[in-house]
Amino acid sequence: MTLATLPVSLPSATRPTIADVLAAQARLDGTVIRTPVGEYAELDRATDAAIVVKHENLQRTGAFKARGASNLLLAMSDAERARGVVALLHRQPRPGRRLRSAP
Repeated sequence: MTLATLPVSLPSATRPTIADVLAAQARLDGTVIRTPVGEYAELDRATDAAIVVKHENLQRTGAFKARGASNLLLAMSDAERARGVVALLHRQPRPGRRLRSAP
């Protein structure tokens, strides 16, 4: 069995580094739920890969986007936040709900 990986399409200059991930983790501590991961033998067999499912659907907002919206707002300076944030709603009202739920 092989470990399945997704191709990364971001240019290397915009890919998050380990330091970026650790900084986001520190910012988000206590803000979003630490969601569990699950391993499912049937899914592994069906895909012939080791699949790990991160259950971000357990977030208050129902999706991983709570992390992104919260991290964005928490990383902004006071001056940037004072200017306000606009959420573009595309097809569904979820992005606005993510921002409303963010700190």
